[in-house]
Amino acid sequence: MRRGIGIALAAAALTLGVTAANAAGIKEYKTEAAARKHCPHDEIVWGSHKDRAYHMKEWENYGKGKDGRYVCLREADKAGWHGDRDRH
Repeated sequence: MRRGIGIALAAAALTLGVTAANAAGIKEYKTEAAARKHCPHDEIVWGSHKDRAYHMKEWENYGKGKDGRYVCLREADKAGWHGDRDRH
């Protein structure tokens, strides 16, 4: 029974586009729309937990890169991520 519940929860997470949640509680999404559902009143940024850096929507590298995901700006800031405008 528990296995079935675990499988159902995993499938639900995939449906919403959740790709990872690190120890700081930041949720990462494959799509901008999925991130927007999670934090509808926050700005969405593109970032990487590996670099702990993000790109704002108006910056050149927003949405680019194979390791990045869409995240909520407030969560990224709270987790210690930083804007990476200089690297784009």
